[in-house]
Order: sequence, then structure tokens, then C-alpha cells
Amino acid sequence: MSNTELFYFTGKCLTLDENPAFKNEILKKIYTGQIDWNKFIWQCSNHLILQVIYLKFKTHDLLSELPDNLTKNLSIIHRLNSNRNASILKQVDDITEALNKENIFPIYMKGTANLLGGLYKDIGERIVGDIDFLVPEKDYLKAAEIMLAQGYVKPTPDYGLSKSAKHYPRLFRKDVPADIEIHRAPVNIVHSKHFNAEMIFRDKERVPTHSGCYIPSEEHKIIQNFIHSQFDHQGYRLADASFRDLYDLYLHSKRKNTITNPIPYKRKALNYLTLAERILGQDLFKTSHETMRSSLFCFRFDFFHRYPALSKVAVYIPDRIYRRYIRNFVLFLFNKRERHRLISQLKDFI
Repeated sequence: MSNTELFYFTGKCLTLDENPAFKNEILKKIYTGQIDWNKFIWQCSNHLILQVIYLKFKTHDLLSELPDNLTKNLSIIHRLNSNRNASILKQVDDITEALNKENIFPIYMKGTANLLGGLYKDIGERIVGDIDFLVPEKDYLKAAEIMLAQGYVKPTPDYGLSKSAKHYPRLFRKDVPADIEIHRAPVNIVHSKHFNAEMIFRDKERVPTHSGCYIPSEEHKIIQNFIHSQFDHQGYRLADASFRDLYDLYLHSKRKNTITNPIPYKRKALNYLTLAERILGQDLFKTSHETMRSSLFCFRFDFFHRYPALSKVAVYIPDRIYRRYIRNFVLFLFNKRERHRLISQLKDFI
């Protein structure tokens, strides 16, 4: 099974609930020895979906077909993640309580919002890296002070705050499971014309099971999922997408399969939605349809997964050179704030 075939195979595994007939195809591939389990597990681990695969295979009585040690390890991973997520929800309650006392009502985003909103059937289904929450601009620094007073600390060295930064430097505490990021904007500031904090505050939803905190509307979660995947993680440049983002998008579409507000960067969004539908084998949104551009995007995805080394030479390495060296050099020459930040970083290494 090639890298591209393995990717599409994994996508169908994630949507077994919608395609129970795919179970027979999985069994056929297992019995004929087409699955390289090491490659499959590496891919799922790299995309942070091992616990989802475990739950899908368990639900559809496929665990008995896996190697014994693999089933045992997947069960342990799921149990550990379930315990961690339960602790994260407790941490969220503590954060919310501390902020509410100062009349700050955070809007939790991304994985944390999905947990709070009950997006997943199982609490261990999603790996949450950190706790992201949005506060009004006027409460941005105050919220950071409150968290620092709660024992959270900033990483060292601290190179200062930039007006172009979407969030405060990551804060951490050794006795809690997740770091926190206090956001002044839901996505990078460059995208604020199309998607910003005011939009999220306008349509926020209360979390009935957790007092004093909010989450974005389902539609705004979908838009943030797209921008996070395709711009923050360079999915558009590399013609790629993370399974974790694709699986979240799939679950969001089951709650809201039409997007009423204009989605930003429409052509690029259609590329992402078309790729997601191909990989998952599902029609996710009534408004999405394949275009010549989106077909070309999917072709690039297939090609680069078939020849990953060529992907690095043709796209990844030039992009990294531009962003790490050329772009930073230009900023150093013409942007005083960025020049100060880079000089501070250089001093730290001397």
C-alpha cells in the first residue's frame, strides 16, 4: 500500500460510523497482508489520531484482527488521554473561576472548545495540546496577570509582546496537564479582516455544563479549523492537511452541514473542503463543490504523498528558507519592533 493509498485508507477508518460497509474492505486488506502496521501506526501517531482509530475499531469489532500488542498499546493510549482530558476540563473550570471573579468571561477555542461542547462521543477521542481561550482586548493583559497570580509562569527568555501577536506568550504550570494561551485574536492578525474576535464574541455560545465560560459558534469553529489547518500549519502551501483537523471538520459538518456566512478565502476553502471530502469519503457540506482549482489541489496532495522527498525539495525547503531567513532579514531592516525582538534573541545566544 503506497503512502497515498494509506492516507485514504486511514480517512475511511475515521468515518466507519458513516460507512459500516468499509469494514469488509478493511478485513480484506488485513487478510491479504496489504497493511503495513508499523507505517499505519506511525502515520496515525504523527497525526494524533491513534485514540480515534482505537475507538472506531472497537466500535466495529475490528480490534480482534489487530496484533495483540497493538490492541493493548492503543487501549493504554486511549485510557491515558481520557484521564488527561478529564484533568484538562477541571483545569478549565479553575481558569474560568479565576477570570470570572474579575468579570472576564473567556471563550475557549479549538480542541478545548470541542471537549466543552460535547463534539466527541468519548472524552478520550481528541488529544488536546494546550488550552486556548479568547478574551476582549481590554482584558488581554489583565487576564495574563490573573493567570500569573494563579502560579502560571512565562517561558524564559521572554522577548516581549508584539502588537502583531495573536496570543500572549504560552504560560505553564508544573501541576496541571496543559499549558495555556491567552488570545486577543482567534487567528493570526493578518487574517483579522476576514475572521476576528468581534465576530466570535457576537455569536458565542454558553457552555451549560461549565459555568461562566463560552465557546465559538459551530460555524466559527469550522472557519477557524480551515484557517488553522491551511494557513497556520501551511496546509495550503504544501497541499496537505492533518487528520486531526480533518476529523474535527467531519464532526462539525454532522452538526452543521451548511455555512450561511461567507467563508473567507473562498477558493482556498473549497480546496480544503474538497480534499477533506475525498480523504474521508464523505459529502461534508451542501455548499461545497469541486472546481478545477480544488481538483488540482487534490492532485498536488496525491503527488506529494506519493513522492514525499520531492515535496520537500519543491515546496517545503524553499518555503522554510523564505520564512526563516529572507522574510526575517526584510523584517529586521524595516520593522523596528521585529528588529528589537531578533536582537534580543541573538543576545540570548551570545
